[in-house]
Amino acid sequence: EMCIRDSKCFFITTTDLYLLALLNSRTGWFFLGQIASKLQGGAYAMQSPYVSQFPIPTSTPAQRKAIESLVHRLLDAGGQGPEVAAWETELNRLVYEVYGLTEQEIWLIEETEAKKPPIVEEE
Repeated sequence: EMCIRDSKCFFITTTDLYLLALLNSRTGWFFLGQIASKLQGGAYAMQSPYVSQFPIPTSTPAQRKAIESLVHRLLDAGGQGPEVAAWETELNRLVYEVYGLTEQEIWLIEETEAKKPPIVEEE
């Protein structure tokens, strides 16, 4: 599949759904928000010096399977449908679990991420 961009673009070439879940979770965005440079429109500079610092926790096979199953459902739904919000909430809960976060840490992430405006792509 061909991809054409008119500006800088970075790819992570893997089919690892566990990694996809971590990077797109509230925890992932919270962490990147603490370390990555901010760009126009609220985007982050997703460059190697920042992304390489992203912690990848070890999960049990059951945790990995549950996370990957939710990612499959979300991808199949294309982000649309009545179940998507519940699946995202469950996915974030599972990610909090693999990181071993406390209730206070979860609260901080939820509060911080809920206050962020959506990232707007400039045309």
